[in-house]
Amino acid sequence: MLCLTACGNAGTQSEAPVESAEKTSDTTAVVEAKQGESDGETVTIGVWAEDEQKRLEAAVDGVEAATGVKVEFIQYPSDSDFWDNIPAQIAAGTAPDLISCTNEHYLQYIDQGLFESLNEYIDSGVLSTENINEVAMNAWNIDGNVYGIPYALNPGIFVVNNDMWNEFGLGDAYPTTWDEVLDICKKVKEEHNMPALCLNVQEYHLTNYALSFGGGWDYGNNIDAPENAQALQFLIDAYKEGYIITPTELGLSWDGAVLVQQSALFSTAGAWYQLTFETEAPDVELKYLAVPKGGNGNGGGTMHTAALVALKTPSISMQP
Repeated sequence: MLCLTACGNAGTQSEAPVESAEKTSDTTAVVEAKQGESDGETVTIGVWAEDEQKRLEAAVDGVEAATGVKVEFIQYPSDSDFWDNIPAQIAAGTAPDLISCTNEHYLQYIDQGLFESLNEYIDSGVLSTENINEVAMNAWNIDGNVYGIPYALNPGIFVVNNDMWNEFGLGDAYPTTWDEVLDICKKVKEEHNMPALCLNVQEYHLTNYALSFGGGWDYGNNIDAPENAQALQFLIDAYKEGYIITPTELGLSWDGAVLVQQSALFSTAGAWYQLTFETEAPDVELKYLAVPKGGNGNGGGTMHTAALVALKTPSISMQP
């Protein structure tokens, strides 16, 4: 039997740098194990972000000594490689036993039957979710089935490269609405001939925009809401004006890399920016803000949660 921690002493890294940030729990979910029962067993965990691997390495520190189970990590070059390769690896029987997964693309994989429902293990007490944040757990409960054990919960935020902000002389008042962001984008374009807003065209970022305008997807039930259309039209119009740059246009894999090389002033973001900038751009000062308001919306963004997910073809068996 396997004992894997979902948090551990690295859990504080999941805290977002805003007051509304939450941790899922200080007490981890575990699969109980009898020492020595799984001697020689190796469990693989697939990740795509280096900072996520470091967090999980700290979380599982001591597992092998306590249970005889060795934990190895498989790191994918990028998030797109991660999401694109998992289905083929499952079909070929070469997928990791577990993956560190976020609630960005997960619904299509759940619909395809690629993730294992954990209800049996939770109901029998093999898996404990007693001290895990309810919001995080709800994100992984789809149609009555739990598909992941969350270990991080971060609110969507809006990040500003404060060094560039000061260099451009943009003042003391930071934007609280998308109209104010647009005004700054115009100024930066006119005076510095560069786009100010980075848009990573992924579900997480688009969801932040939709929610800030008063919309949202509701698992696809609300996808054609006028507020969603308004949010997307805002982005289209801003892009046509040259106010937006995407990571793909710069040959980069994600929005953080765009801000690291100071090719944009703003981006929707999350707590993971902290470690990225600590390691890759420690001299760059960031300002963390709430997601601006759009239209008749109240601002605010989505909740980003990461969880350990068991794939349909694991090489280990968790027996209740």
